[in-house]
Amino acid sequence: MSRQFRISIIAMTILVTLLSCNKPISPSDNPDFTLEPALKTLELAPGGETSIWVKLNRDQDFDDTVKMFLDNLPVGVSQRWSRDTDNGDCTLILSADDLVEAGTYKIDLLGETQAVASSSLASQIMGSQELTTQQTVQLNLTIGALFLNASVQPSILNVPANSKTGMLISINNVPTSATPSLNLQGAPTGVTASFGPLSDKGNDKTALMTLIVSPTTVLGSYDFKVEVKVNTTTKLLPVSLTVTAEPANPTFKIFNSALSLNLSQRGSQPFPVFISRIKGFDQSISLTLDTSQTQLKRVSAAPVISSGLLGSLNIVTVSASPLNQPFQAKITGLAGTLSKSANLTITIKLPSGSLDTTFAGDGVLEIGDAANNIPNVLGFIALQSTDKIVFVNKVNEVFTLKRFNTDGSQDTGFGTNGLVTFNPNIVSLNILKLDVDKSNRIVIATNQVGAAANSSLVVFRHTANGAADTTFGGNGRLVIPKTISNEDIKALKPLSSGKILIATTFNNGTGAFLYLIKADGTGLDTGFGTAGRLSLSILKEINDIEEQSDGKLVLAARNVNPSHVSLIVRLLANGALDSSFSGNGFVDLAFPQFNRFGEIELDRANRVVVAGDALPTFLTMARVTPAGEFDTSFSGDGQLLANNTELGFDVFSPRGLEVQADNKLVMVILNNNTNETNFLIRLTENGVLDTSFSNDGKVELQPILGSSISQSLLDSKGRIIVKGLLGIARFAP
Repeated sequence: MSRQFRISIIAMTILVTLLSCNKPISPSDNPDFTLEPALKTLELAPGGETSIWVKLNRDQDFDDTVKMFLDNLPVGVSQRWSRDTDNGDCTLILSADDLVEAGTYKIDLLGETQAVASSSLASQIMGSQELTTQQTVQLNLTIGALFLNASVQPSILNVPANSKTGMLISINNVPTSATPSLNLQGAPTGVTASFGPLSDKGNDKTALMTLIVSPTTVLGSYDFKVEVKVNTTTKLLPVSLTVTAEPANPTFKIFNSALSLNLSQRGSQPFPVFISRIKGFDQSISLTLDTSQTQLKRVSAAPVISSGLLGSLNIVTVSASPLNQPFQAKITGLAGTLSKSANLTITIKLPSGSLDTTFAGDGVLEIGDAANNIPNVLGFIALQSTDKIVFVNKVNEVFTLKRFNTDGSQDTGFGTNGLVTFNPNIVSLNILKLDVDKSNRIVIATNQVGAAANSSLVVFRHTANGAADTTFGGNGRLVIPKTISNEDIKALKPLSSGKILIATTFNNGTGAFLYLIKADGTGLDTGFGTAGRLSLSILKEINDIEEQSDGKLVLAARNVNPSHVSLIVRLLANGALDSSFSGNGFVDLAFPQFNRFGEIELDRANRVVVAGDALPTFLTMARVTPAGEFDTSFSGDGQLLANNTELGFDVFSPRGLEVQADNKLVMVILNNNTNETNFLIRLTENGVLDTSFSNDGKVELQPILGSSISQSLLDSKGRIIVKGLLGIARFAP
């Protein structure tokens, strides 16, 4: 800490206006303070933001104003501060523009205070003076390269010398202020390229590349690259080119953008066709899809006339069958009497949102078992990585586990002839939660009811094939004594470490605990919370848990008092609030009605999505960035409050929120009126009904699964699995 004297020019009170992170000034005999940033290593992406909490520690009754600022910031990075407490603690927000250069930088966090000096000697010599105290904390800032997606089609070519061939360059995630540059790298002698203008589609760009092979190019095979550069970020796209002999006469060839194509039944899709013009061939070419095979007679494409290097067939399917079976088709180009063709494999899929008839014959699997006295009611399901479905139910005091293959048949390799039953020989249990860990082991969390209702919580773990996992607690189960009489399990999450996290609530949702169980099931992890159990005053109810790839935990939670505020909470792996998330570890979701968020998911951009309900009949949703700020690309302001006007039907409680690979959102909506219909819905990434899903964005579930819907899941192929009163249904993605 350094101290220096300087002449005062303006009143000290002006400092209060310099920064909101200030308190009224009062002289201190021993001015001293320290700055404590929540993180000393920060990461920032071009065009992005990040934030950290900076704590001001006041020593020896220090009560002066502290001005906080950064020094040595790289060009293109700006800082702003917000005051969070009267103590002077602040949130630092760093923003990077699109052109910021990637690299690692040392930046200085400084705190400066001024107090009027009372030295009589100094007053005699210099008059009124100020004492400046300054502290510096060094931070590391890493700016990553721009995340850039780019592709070239086709990437494998077989063309003659003396020809021109069309190729399509697609670039995604281009910053608004940037203009991509395109070049060839390592092309053989005699091979050059020209690039057409970039299409203007916001952050996504396309350009037609004309690859020119001269007559003098040596015949053979070559590997080279197309360079895509955006600001300082470069993406190299590999191209394989085989140059063959030049034909005697002008001619042409056609290339597919892909060798195979998946089409939706009763759908349409544009399909690029690339043309190679040899020896200056300049005639117009008519492109058609040959559907002469019996299986493909109901697949058609309107003819396209192309005079350039690129055509696009709009392929339309109307057939109800065959489904999910590949067939060979042929694209034909005709110019006068000259005809050229390229083979294409077509697979017709079910329309999005329709019942998947490859599952259980008609898309619905009945899970009752009269022979074993297992009713077709309630129960829970989970998915293993093989897309096999694990089902657990309880009849009287006996647990029953089954597993179903991807075609809906019962897996006889699971347990004994496809069935696992066990009685834990403890007081009656209710099944509350089921999940599968990264090793496909089956985890069941329950709480006791009956005579010993207040005694314990119980967690079971079984191997992937259903046997009791004796590596967990010695006998496959862990009993956790309760400390609150009416404590019930609300959420279960097996973590990537093998540990198991469970959330409980007590006193009718007015308090909550998190328990972290060791991977070997021998007890609680004492490094988490207090002896393995965490209680936070802001958490009165925890309804769902997700784990980020960095081990941080995000929770859909509620603070019941004083105003039923719903929260998105992020914790560090040890259970501490993550202050890099919204500055304090949580985001308030202040919807106007009483609301409860029961579902939470992470999308492919690491954004946090939550869904819940609000009185009287509202679906409430929100999406926040990894930094804990509302994502305004979702529903305009990051929050969605939807009733029957917006969605076209009465809504209330969501079940089984899932995020598809394209960030579309799937969930079941239960109506609060049991006489009304429940729906499976899909929303676009920006939060509106996706009309490509079942034509209007929703599927009525009542006729398929009855009135009681408990879960929805996504398998690895994006198919939607829904558990209801009448069984399990699977829908096309």
